[in-house]
Amino acid sequence: MAIRQIKNGKAAGPDNMPAEALKSDIEITTNMLHLLFKKIWEEEQVPMDWKEGHLVKTPKKGDLSKCENYRGITALSIPGEVFNRVLLNRMEDAVDAQLRDQQAGFRKDR
Repeated sequence: MAIRQIKNGKAAGPDNMPAEALKSDIEITTNMLHLLFKKIWEEEQVPMDWKEGHLVKTPKKGDLSKCENYRGITALSIPGEVFNRVLLNRMEDAVDAQLRDQQAGFRKDR
């Protein structure tokens, strides 16, 4: 299930919704997201805030007055990440069925 695949402890995105909020009651969350995802699929319109993120700079080791000593992290919308995970899971199943058994590069468990 896509909701369980999202990691806990990640920073919330522009909507300020952490992964733990979606995981607190999987059954209710699944029903709500199913209705939302169905509407998105039918209207072919993904919410704009799911396409945007907050860029956060995180310091690495070294001289912090230099730009190369920072790492950029983009905090995305967690419901958007769940939607992307649903699409990825479905596409992986469809693609795996099409590929030959000899094709092993860039495939999970091969």
